[in-house]
Amino acid sequence: MDIASATKAHNDWKLRLLNYSRGTAGEKLDLQALGKDNLCMLGRWLHGEGLKHKSDGRFQKLTEIHAAFHASAASIGELVARGQSAAAEAQLNSVGSEFNRLSFRLLAFLRDLEARNLLD
Repeated sequence: MDIASATKAHNDWKLRLLNYSRGTAGEKLDLQALGKDNLCMLGRWLHGEGLKHKSDGRFQKLTEIHAAFHASAASIGELVARGQSAAAEAQLNSVGSEFNRLSFRLLAFLRDLEARNLLD
């Protein structure tokens, strides 16, 4: 598992969603796919090779946070799709928003698992 690439990919979602909300994305986001937690690099690992760590409580928590992160990202994308770009941007820019709290927690769990050599 490439921790740097997984971290960058999840950090990039904020910028991608901001661009989407501003109409400058240059891409059409598949909100259904965004809401799924098993399609990105980290999700494929969590639901594949990483399952060998499923008895570890921290791994299980990472899996839960990762799923919630994708659900939150898709929810923000849905706001944009419904014409509520200002509300979407407010969530993306608020440090205390669910999206940002989950993002911070996700990255902290990744660092923890990497420090404990559980991301192989």
